[in-house]
Amino acid sequence: MLRNPLIIVDGDLCRFKYDFIADYFKSLYIINALNSKSCNSEFIKLIAKNAYGENEVMASVSKYYSNKNVILIENCKFIINSIKENISPLDVMSKNDVNFRAIAFLVKLNTESNNCGNSKEQFKILLTKLFDNDGVFKNLAIYGDQMALRGFI
Repeated sequence: MLRNPLIIVDGDLCRFKYDFIADYFKSLYIINALNSKSCNSEFIKLIAKNAYGENEVMASVSKYYSNKNVILIENCKFIINSIKENISPLDVMSKNDVNFRAIAFLVKLNTESNNCGNSKEQFKILLTKLFDNDGVFKNLAIYGDQMALRGFI
């Protein structure tokens, strides 16, 4: 049997020796899925797990899209609209809020990639591009450390 210094064999299972390797592959998967406007359940679950955006996955994906803002917004808007088709009002803050957390990941990714910083005006413009439907932000989801919306809309 060949040995790889980055993989640990534990009985019948193999796992990565270092956490950053898994994050690297998760980042690549997310970038590929975003570029292809994927809406498959595995992608939705993966981005939902990273909704709070305070990890290396968000940092890597955000860095990749830092100079591809137009493509990111267009692809995220498509994915958000697709996710919204599967949302029920009963899902809000339930244990089955995967779709809302996925939307939150996409919102956070766009704010990070577009350098919204603390600018409420930039954040509002970004949300309008991602959600606006006749002045209504339907199914907007924000988790974790994100700009407050009070006095905003």
